[in-house]
Amino acid sequence: MLPIRKKSIKVRYVQLCRLQVAVLITVAALDAADKAMLAASFPILERTLSLDVATLGYFSMFANLSYALSLPLWSGLVHRHGVKKAHSILASSCFLWGVATMLIAGSSTITWQAIFRCVNGAALASILPLSQMMLVEFVPAALRGTSFGLMAFMENLSATASTSAVVWFDDWRVPYFVVGTLSILISSIVERYLVIVHAKGAPGQNEHKMTMIQMFPSSAALEIAFSSNGRVDSSCDLTANMRRPIQDVDRVETVNKKDMLVLSKA
Repeated sequence: MLPIRKKSIKVRYVQLCRLQVAVLITVAALDAADKAMLAASFPILERTLSLDVATLGYFSMFANLSYALSLPLWSGLVHRHGVKKAHSILASSCFLWGVATMLIAGSSTITWQAIFRCVNGAALASILPLSQMMLVEFVPAALRGTSFGLMAFMENLSATASTSAVVWFDDWRVPYFVVGTLSILISSIVERYLVIVHAKGAPGQNEHKMTMIQMFPSSAALEIAFSSNGRVDSSCDLTANMRRPIQDVDRVETVNKKDMLVLSKA
């Protein structure tokens, strides 16, 4: 038997440069840039809007609380609607945090700053469950480690760039408008190109879901597995019943009932 050759570096590079993967990494980079930019602008806000340290601390607390409380909400939406609607949920959150980021730059009062930062934090919370779930769907299993590493690298790079931009620009609002505009634009790209479609019969979101009757070999499989002398028959596959599709549950139940009748007669 000939040894299986590993994929070349060129093939791996092509698979990682697919449009869907590039869009997901861009979304994650914008998310990291937005979060880092909000924290980096606190000293400038203290000077330009005459805010004290306590008020800036409340801004950070409200944003972090809305971020933490929104994580179960986004996870629940993904669980309820599945991967088929994941792109729409992600596009909505990108649009929401883009608008909130631009409104933060346009507001000059403490109340509106706090409100828009809470909305921004709630929208940014969607990236953690959505981006990782969708990246697993688009990237082969052998390349997932590389893709997650590339995503983390781009997140740190964009966070550094956004932090520096807040300091370099004379007007602190410019980076906010840039990131907000890019987030709104990327939302339309996400809605258009990140649709997850599973072919009929292909493994999809239900590939890891099993009923209780599929988790254990049937009585027929156990009976055939042992020969008359009590030794295990190596030609029998004990896990064949576990690999049956979910659509065959009714047929499996019928087979198990017949097997139970045979065993009772014996």
